[in-house]
Amino acid sequence: MPINKTLIIGFGEVGQAHFKNLSRAYPGEVFYKDKTKQIYDDQGHKYYTNKDKFEMLLIATQCDPANINQFIDMVCEYAEEYKPQYIDILTTTPCGTTESIAERIPNIQVTKSTIRGMHPYLDKFLRDIPKHIGGPSANDIKDYYTKAGIPCVCHAKARAYLEGLDGVKGGR
Repeated sequence: MPINKTLIIGFGEVGQAHFKNLSRAYPGEVFYKDKTKQIYDDQGHKYYTNKDKFEMLLIATQCDPANINQFIDMVCEYAEEYKPQYIDILTTTPCGTTESIAERIPNIQVTKSTIRGMHPYLDKFLRDIPKHIGGPSANDIKDYYTKAGIPCVCHAKARAYLEGLDGVKGGR
């Protein structure tokens, strides 16, 4: 299913890297929300009307592992406000966070994806280093990112299992 409008929650280095890549591929369809809680379009203009629907939310805010419930509540509040079809968690979170969010909002497809690279050049590294996406709708999200020139590898679950890798067992 095509994703028409995307809202990036958080405009630090990770949010900006995604915004730069996605807004080039999807002009006029990618927006961001910064700390001021204002939504901006790809021209830097304030934007938003209640009639607009965002099919995808990208979560690029910080997560305090000591207060994971606050992060989960925040994502669920954004889901309630914007009612997207997809949410992709870009933030580094403790293992199991994506599944906890998905349980609370079962009508929305929730995935977890990675970003690798050196700061402050994440927008370039996003195009150079494959992004790993985990979750039931990983293939839909992969298609979206791939059209923006972001290489991806899909996994059925948000947790990456390392069994068979040098005898390591468990999830991350």
